[in-house]
Amino acid sequence: GRKAYLAGKQLKPGDDPYREHAFNLQESDRLGSERAIRDTRHYRCASLNYDTDLPSTSIIITFHNEARSTLLRTIKSVLMRSPPSLIQEIILIDDFSSDPEDCQLLSQIPKVHCLRNGRREGLIRSRVRGANTATASILTFLDSHCEVNTDWLQPMIQRVKEDHTRVVSPIIDVISLDNFAYLAASADLRGELSFRVWMCGGSLEILPCSRVGHVFRKRHPYDFPEGNALTYIKNTRRAAEVWMDEYKQYYYSARPSAQGKAFGSITDRLTLRRKLNCKPFRWYMENVYPELRVPEQEAVSSVLKQGGSCLETRGIDILGLAECRGIGASRPQSQVRDQALKV
Repeated sequence: GRKAYLAGKQLKPGDDPYREHAFNLQESDRLGSERAIRDTRHYRCASLNYDTDLPSTSIIITFHNEARSTLLRTIKSVLMRSPPSLIQEIILIDDFSSDPEDCQLLSQIPKVHCLRNGRREGLIRSRVRGANTATASILTFLDSHCEVNTDWLQPMIQRVKEDHTRVVSPIIDVISLDNFAYLAASADLRGELSFRVWMCGGSLEILPCSRVGHVFRKRHPYDFPEGNALTYIKNTRRAAEVWMDEYKQYYYSARPSAQGKAFGSITDRLTLRRKLNCKPFRWYMENVYPELRVPEQEAVSSVLKQGGSCLETRGIDILGLAECRGIGASRPQSQVRDQALKV
């Protein structure tokens, strides 16, 4: 089955190995599905102990026209580097790939179930479908171009077992898109999901003893049905409108093109936010991420002058009376002719 699956999509001589997937398909095919990778954890991670009765998890992987060798290596790495008792099942969601056979062939692998969407649904709806199908109490989501590292799963399940409101993530190592070398460089993870988790009573943890490699590409290898730019604007605008409260003004300042673009109904999202009793975005900014600087409003400065003293305002509510100095011609000034200046 594995040979038939891989042989079905071989690169032809002279083909551009980057064209279809935005990474070097020739290298991925050459590596095979069970290559060894370097253990990138801190050496003390190997001596940690975990509960012997950890619950199992359903692994959910969504894909759309993924390179067969890359997707198979993702699945094999999970089966090779996870204790079998912790893998309840691997659920693949084929988001309407061109070839329905992708799904059928992968379903032959033990523990793997593959569901095919009847049309393009996108990443999140596909993941939700996988979650609704899952039978384990813990869900683990992976991209389709990953390789999990040694003992990646135990630290995450341990933390979730201790407190089910935790959302945990591995440190993400980089797999080169050119030669598929596995590099111990970590990418920053702090996305929209993180503030939703914190605001709604959970917590997000990145666990240094769990490592997963990921192929980071410079472009999307496929198009989105509504167009790439529009899909991005729609998704980010929905997030801003549902979750960011008065801080959404900063989103629109950074993305002026989002103004006026359709973003669909958010009624059910707002209802969910109320039902879960989620905190305001201001709480997240003050308690979870206080080091994040809010962009300052453009300060307008002016000078009120009386004799040799100047009343200066900067920004919104700071006043100071001082000797006039360094007032350039470009600075707006108001001369006060009376003897008294009342503020």
